[in-house]
Amino acid sequence: MRFLCATIWLLATVGGAFGQAPTVPMGKGVTAPSLLKKVDPQYTEEAKSARLSGRVLLRIVVTEVGTPEEIEVISPLGFGLDEKAVEAVQRWKFKAGMKDGAPVRIRAEVEVNFDAGTFDHKEEDLRTKWNAAITDLAVPDRKGRAIAALQSLASKDYPPALVQTALWMKRGENLPKDEAAALARIQKAASKKYGPGMYELAMAWSRGELAAPTPDRIRKLLDQAAKSGSAPAQAELGNRYQQGNGVDKNLRTSREYFRMCAADGFGACQLHLGAMLLAAGDDTVQGTAWVQLAAESGTAGAASLAEKSASVLTPEQQKQLAALKPRLVHPTR
Repeated sequence: MRFLCATIWLLATVGGAFGQAPTVPMGKGVTAPSLLKKVDPQYTEEAKSARLSGRVLLRIVVTEVGTPEEIEVISPLGFGLDEKAVEAVQRWKFKAGMKDGAPVRIRAEVEVNFDAGTFDHKEEDLRTKWNAAITDLAVPDRKGRAIAALQSLASKDYPPALVQTALWMKRGENLPKDEAAALARIQKAASKKYGPGMYELAMAWSRGELAAPTPDRIRKLLDQAAKSGSAPAQAELGNRYQQGNGVDKNLRTSREYFRMCAADGFGACQLHLGAMLLAAGDDTVQGTAWVQLAAESGTAGAASLAEKSASVLTPEQQKQLAALKPRLVHPTR
């Protein structure tokens, strides 16, 4: 496994943790920190098996003595590699940035690239910029720059940015309202087989915002979106098969779709699936497990049902419940 490490970007931000000197923005009289010593991260066995390549983007503060602090993962990769990147960067040593001849704290971004022979620089550049922009949307003094970055990604036909900016344009939020342009972006994202794009297109057809094909074509597109990992599409099909809305009512198929998004940790899906299992009476333990998981995530209406269903379990069923719950939800990558 190869590592392409230590691309460093300096951020013009100010602020610091309580009791510490603030970070100094880059500008006249300020010299950027430079890397003196780096330690390569270790691949996890899981990532090796998957032959996973990609980039972890970290935001750090380089202190006056050249040590990295306040390490934050901005663009994760998963499979344990985020933690390995943080562990490695904690051991790096920098020459501190300088202002007017004195060392200062400067905030920086650091890329740690893992290459298993399948590294796609173009895709990783787009993915990293997307994740950094989504993170910065929540920071008031970076929000404008983040919106501009997402617009730039959309202009490059990056599917997640196409959908995000399209939703803004439909609502007139962050971008000028333009429903026609929004629908065009959604169609482009769907044409690239991007799950959320396919879901939004199917829903636009269903709402009559675009000339709709047959109900079966809408169902097939929702199914494609669901199988591509779109939780809203999975929940939508779960509801449609449960209610017989545009499809033949089929509770077994409904549960299969709800199970997809429930296993990925979506509380509403967990509640729907658990309630259906409890109503059918054929798997009280599993039904209780799902509604308990929904309650633990704060899903409205789940707590009372979880309490009621757990109260009728036998001691043996309680043991089964405790063993089952951790296995129902996919582990976080």
